[in-house]
Amino acid sequence: MKKLSSIFCMACAMNSSWLLANQWELEQRVEPRYPIEAAKSSQEGCVNVQFFVNSDGVPTYLEVLKSLPKGTFDKAAIKALEQWRYSPTETNTDRVPERMKVSLSFALSPNPDFVYECDAVLTSESENMASFRKSRLSTPIVASDSVVKKQSLERIFTVLTDAEKEHFVKSYSRLELKKGGSNKGDSPISAIDGLTYHQIIRLAGEQSSEIDSLSAKGNDKSMQPSSEQLPIMSFPEFLATWNIEDLSMGMESELFKQISYRQLKTEVLINSDGSAQLLSTCRDVSKEMQAALESQIADWEISSKVQSPEAGRFIYLVPSPKEPGAYVDCDDAWNDKHQQSM
Repeated sequence: MKKLSSIFCMACAMNSSWLLANQWELEQRVEPRYPIEAAKSSQEGCVNVQFFVNSDGVPTYLEVLKSLPKGTFDKAAIKALEQWRYSPTETNTDRVPERMKVSLSFALSPNPDFVYECDAVLTSESENMASFRKSRLSTPIVASDSVVKKQSLERIFTVLTDAEKEHFVKSYSRLELKKGGSNKGDSPISAIDGLTYHQIIRLAGEQSSEIDSLSAKGNDKSMQPSSEQLPIMSFPEFLATWNIEDLSMGMESELFKQISYRQLKTEVLINSDGSAQLLSTCRDVSKEMQAALESQIADWEISSKVQSPEAGRFIYLVPSPKEPGAYVDCDDAWNDKHQQSM
């Protein structure tokens, strides 16, 4: 069996093709493992996957565009691609994320009797990683039937972290149960129809009457999310969306001493016009520290790299002279709410 497995992997390598990136070069390639059930039944096929290479050179937001036979080799392809690593080209000095696609073929011999074609084009979405995610999370879910609902949810799952997925599943499951319990005549599928990711997260704790009201207005663009509903950007996503001209953090030395040993994280709101404001600190701070942070962050100079940027939040570790043994000290509840950090 070990010998047979090595033949399968070798076959995958010889029958794989990939689209080389303009900004990134493939540095580490891991071949997919041939699914044992497919091997037993002599099934061959292919998978075409789109994804972003993030600023660390890691494939993320992986999504199958086309596969033959459908679903047979999807998991094996995704699992292998998650382990690929890229290095930036000489021209990509800023390590700008890039969207690309890869086609992997699964064959049991170097010259298979039948050649599967999985050619596919990238979806018509933003080439900017941060904008891509924001668009997915702000698009209303279509849940008119179970098949369409599953497709809508999968589009959202693609851009979520594992922790975000878990929270999201709990939230929409709660809405469906609440809707089903309050209105017996409605199908639970319709509970999240027309709602966006952010609306579902917020409504999970609301009353069912408010769910009905928001469901009817799911496509109403006049409904602007509160700051709590806006996504928390990773710092690479922040850099991909905004040009940093000045993020200075100047304050009196006595204030710096307050955070030189117990390092401080803050939650910052970046508005669509590039203005910034302090939303919260990860633990209680003095009035003087609060005022200094608010003043400094309000003076930041930021300009957009993309057209029509959306507002978002990110977690900012306040820079300060570090004492020996310095550590980041945040309240547990705050850390549970804010998973990503600078």
